[in-house]
Amino acid sequence: MQKVVFTLSLLLLSSISMANVKTINAKKSINAPPETLRVIYPKTMPNLNEETLYPLILLRTALERSGYKFTLDPASELLGQNRVIKEIETGSGINVNVSASFFL
Repeated sequence: MQKVVFTLSLLLLSSISMANVKTINAKKSINAPPETLRVIYPKTMPNLNEETLYPLILLRTALERSGYKFTLDPASELLGQNRVIKEIETGSGINVNVSASFFL
């Protein structure tokens, strides 16, 4: 009997708490993505064969399956990790980081 009462009260409390959930920014409009997504990744090695870099292959495959038109280009110059992070933070050039160490 005690288990049944506890279960019912727990069920009642959880349904009451779920009923009070409110949506934040319910009227916020969703912006459509640009016609062509421009993805710029960091160039970290001078003689890097980008066709065989697994994280880049994975990124390209994900973009292809997204259904959006995209361009996937390397940065114009070689960059260190700190500079890559700084450019992503400020939005000045690079907008995605591709790192092989992510998969280790």
